[in-house]
Amino acid sequence: MTGGGGRDRYLLVSGDGFDHIVDFDFQNDVLLTESAINGTLLVTAAQVLAMAVEIGGNTVINLGGSNAITLEGTPLANLTVANFMVVTELDNLVI
Repeated sequence: MTGGGGRDRYLLVSGDGFDHIVDFDFQNDVLLTESAINGTLLVTAAQVLAMAVEIGGNTVINLGGSNAITLEGTPLANLTVANFMVVTELDNLVI
């Protein structure tokens, strides 16, 4: 996925598979994650960040059920809870 310039929001929902974001800007971008995605118990931004690992200079977050997101070229040390938001009401979400 590519967001382009400016502030981007990426919505991750159950069953998305293995995704890659090639231009994640840790100073501006946010990952919106469905609450309890893929049957996990993830309900806070801190829990999502705690699931992240760094592999070869990329941040990889295992989202359960054979689903993951890779932030290419984004070291884990650059991320904070401000880069994540857990969403409970997808029907009313405005991105």
